[in-house]
Amino acid sequence: MKKIILATLLIILVGSFLNGCEKDLIPEIINPTPPIVGNDRDEHGCIGSAGYTWCNEKLKCIRTWEEGCARPTESEIIEMAQKAVEENSEYQEIKGYHLEFIELSQLKCIGCYRAEFEFRIPKDENLDEIDVGHITVSFLSWSISEITISHK
Repeated sequence: MKKIILATLLIILVGSFLNGCEKDLIPEIINPTPPIVGNDRDEHGCIGSAGYTWCNEKLKCIRTWEEGCARPTESEIIEMAQKAVEENSEYQEIKGYHLEFIELSQLKCIGCYRAEFEFRIPKDENLDEIDVGHITVSFLSWSISEITISHK
């Protein structure tokens, strides 16, 4: 009889011990802690879950479907600047024409440039008299950051 009571107590003890261990493990298996979106920065600070990857060429995080990783050439930078000027509403309103590239300057930061242009502005409908305007297109990290138009 003592053996039966002792065996029963042993079974109850072992069962409750194992049962307690299983309860501690079950919540982690059933309800794992979800990862925080945006909390997955890599060694460069790029957030992979937001689609960013590191681009060694541009030395910044990019989304490859928004921009390529290769650095644009100087001629591509000039083309981007010229297109941005031609699409600029202020340039269109003053009826600028004969856009002429003057100079491209690389600034101190990587991917920073300044493109200089001149253009003509009609003073009258017959184009008998014209003024000359000046446009500066600024780039920061290979993207246009500002367009400044000056004219009389």
